[in-house]
Amino acid sequence: MTDLLYVKQVVYDKGIRRGERHGLRRGKALGKVEGAADAKREMAKAMLALGDSVEKVAQVSGLSEEEIRAL
Repeated sequence: MTDLLYVKQVVYDKGIRRGERHGLRRGKALGKVEGAADAKREMAKAMLALGDSVEKVAQVSGLSEEEIRAL
């Protein structure tokens, strides 16, 4: 019976580690996406501050005109 409990614990621990790795990968991917979106918004703000039109900022940044106006 002890061997069965050991096997269950090993399988459980492997599952936990696999879940943690998956969570870390997903978190990193989401962080990259959010970071890229933040960079686009910051670039758009800088372009607007330099006097560029909303239309030009939208073309360069890839943001919608609505998103840019909301900045």
